Order: sequence, then C-alpha cells, then structure tokens
Amino acid sequence: MELTAQALVDILAVRWEVETYFEYGKDLLGSDQYQVMTRQAILRFWTLTACLFCFLEAQRAAAHEVTLTCGDVRRRLQQEHQRNLLQWLAEALQEGRSVDQICSQLAIEPGKVQG
Repeated sequence: MELTAQALVDILAVRWEVETYFEYGKDLLGSDQYQVMTRQAILRFWTLTACLFCFLEAQRAAAHEVTLTCGDVRRRLQQEHQRNLLQWLAEALQEGRSVDQICSQLAIEPGKVQG
C-alpha cells in the first residue's frame, strides 16, 4: 500500500476510536473476558454497549451534573441498588423471615449459601 503519512494517521485515528470504544464498553460492562471474534459476537456487543450508553447518558443528563461520566453514573447506580438490597434484607429479617425464605425469594438454593 502506498499511503501518505496523513492518510496513515487518519486510519490510525479511526482505529484508536474503535479500540477505545471497546475498552470503555468493556470497563462499563465489566466484561473483560467477552469474546468478540465473530460478526455476530461483535453485533451483540455493540448492541448491548449502545443500549448501556443510552441508559447511562439518560441517567447522567437527569442528574444535571456536567462533571459526571458514564462510569460515575454506573457506580452510583450500583451503590444505590446494593443499598436497596441491604435495606430489603434488613426489613425481611426484622419481619421474621428466615434465611431459607429469603434465599427462596432471591432464587438462591439454601444449601449453596456460604458463611
């Protein structure tokens, strides 16, 4: 191939955008081991990532904080859901539900719970 230096830089810039998109998506999804070797796997990954970005961007816009990143929003949502789960567990235990009943509600086999 005979490319000018500028054409090569332009191609590398596009490649960099694709690579950083994949890395950012993998970081947000926590899917470091996700394989995108086939056309179908790439399509699935892009679809999932696009849906996630749309959701996180909508959440970020609703927060009205210009300095928030999508990663910040994801972490906030995870913390909120973890807190909600702990609140629900505390209430369930205060109401007298057994660990086995709670496991059943969470679709966890009671014998599989460690600790």
